[in-house]
Order: sequence, then C-alpha cells, then structure tokens
Amino acid sequence: KDWDSEMNAQELAEAVVHWLEFESLCGRADLFSEAALRMPVGQYLKTAQDHLVLPEFDYPAQAVTRSKSIDYCLKRQNGSSVLHAIESKWIGDKPRPTMAAEIFSDLYRLARLDWKSQNEPCDRWFLLAGVPDHLKAGVFERGFNVGKKRVSAFAEVLPQQKSEKVKELQS
Repeated sequence: KDWDSEMNAQELAEAVVHWLEFESLCGRADLFSEAALRMPVGQYLKTAQDHLVLPEFDYPAQAVTRSKSIDYCLKRQNGSSVLHAIESKWIGDKPRPTMAAEIFSDLYRLARLDWKSQNEPCDRWFLLAGVPDHLKAGVFERGFNVGKKRVSAFAEVLPQQKSEKVKELQS
C-alpha cells in the first residue's frame, strides 16, 4: 500500500460494518451513537495506516462553525502535514430534526479545511453510518422545499455507494 497518499475508504467502511455487526451480536446495538463510531474508525486507522492517528483534532480557525474538532486526522509521523481529515455521522432510529443541517455543516467544514503552513493537500473523508432504514428516512429521503417543488437534500452530495461486502452483509 502507498501509505503516503492512499486511504482505502471501502476497507474503512467494511471495518465499521463488521464492528457494528459484532457489537449487535453481543447485544450492544442500543449503545450505537456517533461517539461509538470512534472506536471502529480509530482501530482501523491505527492498524491500516502508518501515520499519526489523532482523534478530536482542532479545526483551523477559518473552518469552525458548530464543532471545533475533526473526528480524526492522519498526520505524517513527523507531524508536519495533515494528510487525511475524517468526519463521521451516526443516524440513529430517530434522526434529529437538525440532522440535515449537521451533515451540511460537517461537509462545509471539511470543504473549508486549509492549513496555510502546509504544502501538501489534505484528503477529506465523510463516513455516514446507521441502520439502513434510518439512513434512508433520515438522510436520503430528506428534502426541502424550493418554491413549490420538493428537492432531495442530499441526492447530489452524498451518493449511496455500498461495497460488495456491505451488500453481502445486508442480504
């Protein structure tokens, strides 16, 4: 693997799915939350990446809106450059009315990331997890009114991409 530039998003997603399945089989599905996603994401990153894995990394000042930290950052071992920024979101069985705004806020902050003193680009990742029916109702069927027309809030922003392993686990 090319640790300097690549992060395998499919492997990360599959690691999270497997962890959620394991926790569910152990009777702990009622503990699932956005904070709980830190465990599988952090474990995967620590074993699959040869970078410093930093949870709750401070955003640069210009990108701050609601939250002041990135869920995870991967920096070079010498700490010189942030190579990857990862935000995650959990959609529980009762998505909050503010969920769409929270997702847009996370995506906005990721898009605005800019470390002025850094020469290397920073890849940005957004991990959305949850029970498929809740994801569908809470995110992918979420809409807003534009004039007299109802428009999907996320159809163009968040493609519904599933790995073969995730599809296999769902069947």
